[in-house]
Amino acid sequence: MHCIRTQIAVAALAAALASPGMAQELKAQTLKMANVVPENSWFGRQHKWWVGEVEKRTGDKLKVQIFWLESLVKWKDALPGIQSGVADLAWVSSTYFPSEFPGYLMLDNLPKAKEHLSALDKLCFITCGEYRDLKRAVDAYERSGGKSKPTAASN
Repeated sequence: MHCIRTQIAVAALAAALASPGMAQELKAQTLKMANVVPENSWFGRQHKWWVGEVEKRTGDKLKVQIFWLESLVKWKDALPGIQSGVADLAWVSSTYFPSEFPGYLMLDNLPKAKEHLSALDKLCFITCGEYRDLKRAVDAYERSGGKSKPTAASN
């Protein structure tokens, strides 16, 4: 349920940013954003700018509360944090979730995908789901000669 609410909020945010008239129709809400960087770092300043733009373009109906330096969830827990509703937004690293974000295959970078697969093989003492999912995607990619690209639905 929270996932659907977050997807609706993100869609509303995108629409509001694209069309200033949409901001009038938004329901006021505050989204929690898990962040890994310090507030005054270069990335932190960019995120604060983005939040300012969101608030300005939505007429302050959509607010984003940033939780700095992993104070809401740890970086490696960002995706489960969003899925469980602890956070609404987060900076998610595909390094922690290679089977959910098989981006290297999407970019036709089979060697890098195999590097991730090898790292997962070393990390998983007993074959884990992440290893099996990425192995399946790499095998399908190789069998198809690069024509089979993984999608979110296939993971």
